[in-house]
Amino acid sequence: EISTTVSDIRVPVHGFVLIGRSPVLQQAWHEYKSRGSYVLPEVLEIEPSQNGKINLKFQGIDTITLLNLAIYAYDDEVVDVWQFTKHAPRLAFRYRTVRTELMKLAMNLGMSKLEASVRRMVAPERQLAPDREREVSPTA
Repeated sequence: EISTTVSDIRVPVHGFVLIGRSPVLQQAWHEYKSRGSYVLPEVLEIEPSQNGKINLKFQGIDTITLLNLAIYAYDDEVVDVWQFTKHAPRLAFRYRTVRTELMKLAMNLGMSKLEASVRRMVAPERQLAPDREREVSPTA
């Protein structure tokens, strides 16, 4: 599961999908498995969940940012809510914040293609296949 400290929402995801997309999460996963805990200060904490699953709890990010991470992990897509600011002026600040959070999160997780696409406000470059290849490669 992935979650955020600002909401009780937990998004179910496959661990291999996340660690396959992020070298930082791959290292974090190995540390968690060997030590039973992992903390990347001001970004992430990996902890056992009450339902027996493992929870990756991201610090202080919006739920939309969290959902965008999950969508990107599975499909190389993002929901670019920052493009809707003129259609929903009351949510404009939140939508711009989501963009900033997603850029920072991608940078902290070593997801350079995601970070670049959000920064330039363009569709993400297809990275799913190379990430999967790296994940199963014996030299990875």
